[in-house]
Amino acid sequence: MIAICNTLAYRGADEGSDIDLFVVTEKNRIWWARFFLLSFLSIFNLRPKKNDFKDKFCLSFFIDTENLDIKKVSKDYDDIYLTYWIDQLLPIYDDKIYVKFYRANSWIKNYIPFSEERVVNKKLIVKLGFCGKLMKKIWQSKINLLAGNWTERLLKKWQAKKLPQALKDRVNKNTDVLVREGMAKFHLNDRRNEFYDLWKTRLDALSAV
Repeated sequence: MIAICNTLAYRGADEGSDIDLFVVTEKNRIWWARFFLLSFLSIFNLRPKKNDFKDKFCLSFFIDTENLDIKKVSKDYDDIYLTYWIDQLLPIYDDKIYVKFYRANSWIKNYIPFSEERVVNKKLIVKLGFCGKLMKKIWQSKINLLAGNWTERLLKKWQAKKLPQALKDRVNKNTDVLVREGMAKFHLNDRRNEFYDLWKTRLDALSAV
């Protein structure tokens, strides 16, 4: 699954915003997927750069199908931002994963009782053409399944070395930057603490009325 997240999913993007994508892969294929996606975006100059974010694609959150419940990345308080982040995800490519993902995170209903699975307009869904279907068939072949696991480990090791130093310094130090089995999360500018403080301040003000 590939889903739009953050400000564009909330319909809050401005003229200079980039496009944040959340990607779900098959088991043991996160680093393969990241390699292909980043390579494609680099070739067509679609990766964000300093002072150049408009219409660029940011790939900062990957999980696999064995790790659909992402409550494990929540902060140790009422992580209201993550709750609404899940609720407002907009899948644009979905191979029967979105419903499984949403149901694995049904705990958000404790905070948003009216939350429901998204029914996405068909015009927004990306469909595979002939080449895409052919590549998918090759990718799922037995030969690739045998070779994919050890090359996945090589790609993970190589890409980990290529990460910016700022990310390396924060890997697995908190829930912002994580590299673990079934997950790769690179939110260097994780603003959840800021949003929580704003939410709590307004909530307290309403409670005092």
